[in-house]
Amino acid sequence: MLIKKDINSIFHFLICSLYIVLLFSMDVGILIFGLRIYQWATLALCALLVLKNIYMKKTLYLPLSIIILFIYMVFITVLGKWDSDSISSFAFFTITMVSILWFIQDVNDINVLYKIFYNVAVFEGVIGIIQFVAFVLGYAHLVDFSAQGFYQQFTIRHGFITALGLYTEPAHAAPLIIWAVWTFLISKEKKFKFVKKYKTAIILIFAVLTQSTVVYVSVFLIFCLYVFLYQRVFMKKVQYLVLGVCGIVLLMLIDSDFVMGALNRFKMFENVSTTTMNDLSALAIVSNLRIAIEKLKDGYIFGTGFDSHRIYYDQYIREIYGTIIMAINKNDCATLYTRIFSEFGIVGFVAFVIASAKRFFTAIKRKNLEAIILLFLFMVVIIRTGSYVNIISITAFMYAFILPIKENTEKVALISEESE
Repeated sequence: MLIKKDINSIFHFLICSLYIVLLFSMDVGILIFGLRIYQWATLALCALLVLKNIYMKKTLYLPLSIIILFIYMVFITVLGKWDSDSISSFAFFTITMVSILWFIQDVNDINVLYKIFYNVAVFEGVIGIIQFVAFVLGYAHLVDFSAQGFYQQFTIRHGFITALGLYTEPAHAAPLIIWAVWTFLISKEKKFKFVKKYKTAIILIFAVLTQSTVVYVSVFLIFCLYVFLYQRVFMKKVQYLVLGVCGIVLLMLIDSDFVMGALNRFKMFENVSTTTMNDLSALAIVSNLRIAIEKLKDGYIFGTGFDSHRIYYDQYIREIYGTIIMAINKNDCATLYTRIFSEFGIVGFVAFVIASAKRFFTAIKRKNLEAIILLFLFMVVIIRTGSYVNIISITAFMYAFILPIKENTEKVALISEESE
């Protein structure tokens, strides 16, 4: 019995370690025998989970909802344009989805995930702060990990680099940062011993140094969500919200280009002549959205199938912009919202919105705060990732859409109570 328990502990350690490797290697481009590191880690995670369940004589299963999702995606893809890359991409997407689902079922404790994400965010934060300090001291080349295979795109804003950690761009750090900030906010209620003030300070400093609008707004929204879900006294909610708004205003005052940059990005929908290197992320979103809209006008109400946006990209980008624009995020649309719209049409996008609303109201009805926050986290993550295999977005997706939303028996007020 003790031997079996020890072996189970070893399995648990290895499985969690592989999941952490996935979080660190999402933006690593090194190829080993034709596959990137995170792809090998995904395959290893899937194999290890299967091996563990065989040893423990347990049965792995897939919920009906995810099976229906796979079937629908295949059906729409077969009707549209596809190639060998589409097949391989969908195969790996399926393996990744299944692996993360089985990982969550195996761990069976969301607090483990809180601990993993929080500590990974601290590590990324330390790297991001070192990058910023190294740039100030004139040693930025020492913390540029492009040579090691990481997709690093440092941007100079207001005379300083944007802190990246091990990510490609600042916005990619947003999901990890907001998950870590949420962990800190609920640490008192959850009694998390691994949450420390100095660690949280590192995460918040890293968030500021990213100089990312997505990060700033996401942290503010997660703060607002915490106030309304956990702070039961009305006046306290008002005080916290005022504090949060003051923080955003302060950042805007410090960052004089914050507001003007946001306004220029709205104008970019019709005119790209004012685009700067700092606006390329916004240009990627806008240009790919316009392609999706043009495809809809051409009658693709059901979309063109999984991983098909890239196949239509060149044709439509020339029709919209001519040859004056570079191809940006051709493969993933820069945001999953646009990619769903493009590859599964207005029908698929509306179905996604309805499913999200249904799950949200179910979570509210059952007072399941974790389901609410994970749905919110998923919605934020996919703003700046168009990848179907982003580990953080898939993890949040499984909790928000696939796993059942349980009734919360704790007395938690979701509506403001009278002030004391």
